[in-house]
Amino acid sequence: MLDKLKKRFWRSREEYPGFFASWGNHSPGWVMVSHLFGGRRGLIRILILLLLIFFVRSQLFWFFRVDSQSMENTLLPGDVFVVNKIAYGFRTPDWIGIGGTPVGFRMASHWLFQITGPKPGDIIIFRHPDDFNDIFVKRIIATGGQTIEIRNRVLMVDGKEVPPPPESRFSRSEPLPEWVEEQDIFPAGAGNRDNYGPVQVPFGTVFVMGDNCDNSYDSRFWGFLPEHRILGRAMMIFISGEPGVSWLSLSEKLRFSRVFRWIY
Repeated sequence: MLDKLKKRFWRSREEYPGFFASWGNHSPGWVMVSHLFGGRRGLIRILILLLLIFFVRSQLFWFFRVDSQSMENTLLPGDVFVVNKIAYGFRTPDWIGIGGTPVGFRMASHWLFQITGPKPGDIIIFRHPDDFNDIFVKRIIATGGQTIEIRNRVLMVDGKEVPPPPESRFSRSEPLPEWVEEQDIFPAGAGNRDNYGPVQVPFGTVFVMGDNCDNSYDSRFWGFLPEHRILGRAMMIFISGEPGVSWLSLSEKLRFSRVFRWIY
């Protein structure tokens, strides 16, 4: 019986040719593919497989590449991380079209069902409230109904001090004095990036900041983020490459210590 199977699947009885042999349709892999995807039923199965891949890519998980320094050192330029698009539940798409191109159209997004709401500490990706095509990554600091205040770089939410993220950083050695008012701060008159508020977050929105507190364009400057703009939550760094280094020099390009690293 075994000899008959070998004759059917393999040309040689002496060695296994591999699941997909280079010489074609006698190997087990090619036999399986021909049975699954051959003929008219095979075309239907291919279509179902493509639709499944598209659904997983568009509705469940996708990848996001970090290009800015605003989340250092939690996320570095060149990090590519996995985004969980159903972390908070299922929503209808807000854009339908061909990925990576401007071909498509916008549409209103609605909850099909919600698992949980965004929480302080979550790192999220979202569409900027002022520009639908700009996608940012930041950390949620406060949610609807909470009050945020910053005093000499010390963050407080509802009057309680919040410890900084473990890998957050400041680019400048000293905070801005409390009497300095930055003109582009939101809302007007709220102070500056190091001495801010107090400001209450409206319900249905969140307040976000970058972990690189001195080099982040965030809610301190453009305001509150509507929850429906959130696209997903960061999960894990998939791969990380040093910017400006060619992939031909893999040992220099790849940051091995960051590959498959969970994001907190």
